[in-house]
Amino acid sequence: MKDYRKIVSRTPPEWLKEKMAVNLDTGGLIYQIQWVEEDPMGAILERRKRRKTKMVKVKCSECGGEGVLPWAQGRSEKTYGFHHPGEVWNDRWGGQNGDAVYHGDAVLCPWCGSPVEVIRAETLRRNCWHETAETTAMTASTLQGGELVLSGWRAQRRVYRDGHEEVAIDPMEAYVFHGNEACKLTGWRNAYSGNAGYYIELKREWGQPKDWSESWGSEGEIYGLTEELIQGSSMPHCKLVEYMRMQKVKKVYPVAYLRLYQMHPQVENLLMNGLPMLLAELIDQEIGGRVWSNNKKGRLILGEINWDEREPAKMLGLNRGELRLAREMGWCRFLWQLYLAAKESGESLTEEDLRNAFYLGDEDAIDLVGQGPVGKSVAYLLRQIEVCGENEETDPYVEIEDYIGVQMLLDYWHMCRLMGWDLSDKHVKFPPDLCQAHDRVMQEKKDLSEERMKSAFDQRAEVLKKFRFQAEGLLIRPAASQKELNEEAKQLSHCVWSYAERHASGQTAIFFIRHVDKPKKSYFTLELDELHLVVRQNRGKGNCDRTKEVEAFEALWLSWIRAGCKRDKDGEPVLPNRKEMCA
Repeated sequence: MKDYRKIVSRTPPEWLKEKMAVNLDTGGLIYQIQWVEEDPMGAILERRKRRKTKMVKVKCSECGGEGVLPWAQGRSEKTYGFHHPGEVWNDRWGGQNGDAVYHGDAVLCPWCGSPVEVIRAETLRRNCWHETAETTAMTASTLQGGELVLSGWRAQRRVYRDGHEEVAIDPMEAYVFHGNEACKLTGWRNAYSGNAGYYIELKREWGQPKDWSESWGSEGEIYGLTEELIQGSSMPHCKLVEYMRMQKVKKVYPVAYLRLYQMHPQVENLLMNGLPMLLAELIDQEIGGRVWSNNKKGRLILGEINWDEREPAKMLGLNRGELRLAREMGWCRFLWQLYLAAKESGESLTEEDLRNAFYLGDEDAIDLVGQGPVGKSVAYLLRQIEVCGENEETDPYVEIEDYIGVQMLLDYWHMCRLMGWDLSDKHVKFPPDLCQAHDRVMQEKKDLSEERMKSAFDQRAEVLKKFRFQAEGLLIRPAASQKELNEEAKQLSHCVWSYAERHASGQTAIFFIRHVDKPKKSYFTLELDELHLVVRQNRGKGNCDRTKEVEAFEALWLSWIRAGCKRDKDGEPVLPNRKEMCA
């Protein structure tokens, strides 16, 4: 694409400043210390020299009003403020009502009542300014060759040290469209200063990068955009004016839309004769994703649309009758995707089904596809919300619509399958009270799980009983149940409760160390690697490390089990000799 750096104007239209200034409603209240001599009468009466009082000179950039107000000490010796004659809400100092204001506070001007930002004069060097308000805008224009140009501008309300202000408009970005090509012009770059850190530095002329990304984003209005302007450009059929009208109901992205039009001109058919709301939502969804910041020259994919077709119905995977229904109902992305998914699975949703899905407002409804009849399931959930709402025991602090939904029904079906319940029975699949049925099957699943866990713990205890050991006032034994692990975790403040399934399944082995005279009081918890006969961890209260007593006991126990867990004829452990322990 040709070089547009010298062709595209960097000067904003004369009328733009007035339009953008409307959004720059915050002025500045510049203040600095001023010493003021006291009333001479006081000095005469007290027979002393006149004194000077530390005051603050304040000037408003909005109305030009100025005056001297009482000085107020800040949190440090170097900071100060002044006492505002009106009542203000000062969030900076703990959210207390008071009259003292400081640099950076937002208050009303004491003379004209306009919103202003408080600025300490010492923070501004000569010829430097402080931005009290900033806004952006986009304009449309054409070049002699018919190229359509969208220019992005930044307007700032700048307040200077002496109290005067100005509205400055800077050229930030511009996008040039011609045929199926587009280029980006940049008017700023990221810069770094040791004093200011990272900041935006304006360029003296446009830059035109070869590789670029769309970075302007959404825009509510494009100044200067008219039907006549578009007709006189090289893209007379792009329908940008019609697309921008969608901003009343959805965010719009003019640069991304024009790039989409350049790649797929039939998008204007979808906008004018298809589902404009759906198109706006799909664009918003893709641009709102995490990958858009790295987009290549603003190219939109929108893979859900069949770009090989030109007719709106076929582009959306619908027939003409379905498209007519979609227009009448004003389908959004959710209803369109739900209808297509159900259609692909062999179910044709009716208008009533779609209205029910809309009223349900649960976008997870698409997960019902393949699990059960979508239309019937959605209608069932709506009835269940009514049933639950009539139940006086319903928690008043829980929104029923948030409690009963698609995921609750799917969770209920999943547990039914695990429990072997017959979902071909309509009374099982759609119970009269979903909440009660869900709680019932969940409790049965929990009971079954606990029963299986108890059996696994019993089998595990039988395997690990050979490791039981007692010596020198301490004993060690394997965990016998989930309840024991829960109590151990509670008493010692650690997370051994979460090891239940691993212990019961044989992935690890959990043991309790107790004092012989206090067998029920938790002391230390040990995890053993059965395969290599090594201790993975041994922790006390609050995950503390072993005491010397426990460390010696652990070493004795390990040497005993490594020697084969030998016992005498009375079943007492045969302690290893010193050589065996050293081995």
